Amino acid sequence: MLKGPLAKKGYDWWWHNFTGYNRSNGEPKSFFIEYFICNPARGKDNPVFGQLPANKEAGITPSYVMIKAGHWGNGARQLHNFYGINALKREKNRLALEIEDLSLQETYMSGHCSLSDQDVKDHPEYMSDAGNMSWDLK
Repeated sequence: MLKGPLAKKGYDWWWHNFTGYNRSNGEPKSFFIEYFICNPARGKDNPVFGQLPANKEAGITPSYVMIKAGHWGNGARQLHNFYGINALKREKNRLALEIEDLSLQETYMSGHCSLSDQDVKDHPEYMSDAGNMSWDLK
């Protein structure tokens, strides 16, 4: 995790790319899952979006945990779910992150992303498509 000055002006990012195969026709589909932590030392109970006009005017920098999942190709989508830094549980000496019922470890990850059409319409700051995806990978 970020330490020192980078904890207030930096990010950590774990990006995973996979190819799954349709069980019916064998067609491949590439997908990705990201765990992203922005400015953890500025953490709050709720995510802080730096691009919101009021935050920009006040000089407030972003701070959040973002879980991003999606796929490329036909019907490509990317889904972004945001959490406050205070929702993050982590271990100091190994990769072990938990946010609510999401988990990332060296050999395991589980979680989900979900946004409705209304969520996307109401929150352009999420910069997300609508849809849902879940995973449980070892």
